Amino acid sequence: MALPSKYVVATMRYGVPGRPLQLNVLWYTCTGTSTAPDPQTEANDIAEAIQAMISPNLADCVTTETTCIGVEATVNTGGSAFVGVSAFTDLAGTVVGDTLPEYCAVVVQKRTAAPGRSGRGRWFLGCVPESFADNSSVEDTAKSAYTTMLNPMSAPLTVDGLTLTPQLHSALNDSLTPIVVLHIDDQLGTQRRRRVRPLL
Repeated sequence: MALPSKYVVATMRYGVPGRPLQLNVLWYTCTGTSTAPDPQTEANDIAEAIQAMISPNLADCVTTETTCIGVEATVNTGGSAFVGVSAFTDLAGTVVGDTLPEYCAVVVQKRTAAPGRSGRGRWFLGCVPESFADNSSVEDTAKSAYTTMLNPMSAPLTVDGLTLTPQLHSALNDSLTPIVVLHIDDQLGTQRRRRVRPLL
């Protein structure tokens, strides 16, 4: 299966100084007729809209030493790509306390209507506050905060007359499948150490 004629790849960026930057990638199909005056403005507007949807709630899921940096959105249209970056002032987390080690993460399952493992994917949300964990379990209060952040991320987003629908990307066949629900695992997971520059 080929990718659609128009789609968006957005990256949310956040981190703790001295640690590798945390990156989570979101894929969207993009349908409708754009009201933006040009493709670059459209890409910037999409980045801004995704940023506005995520960051205020993300801040309630990370510690005060964590900085939410912004969203970069690449809009791919018929072989052309325009990169939009949110014009965003860095936002600090709101949870007081220490952050768990960088390899600790809350695991979010991206579930689709497709059967089997091919219909599921995962995000690893890092910069987890110590207070959000009970040994290796995710506290109920933490689940509530993450659910508040994730609910709008599983729903379609309207920007400049376009409808962006959240998708699961398969690297195996380079295809997209609509996400039905984002589910938080009860247990913390371990994310691989990524070769991403530290946050200064």
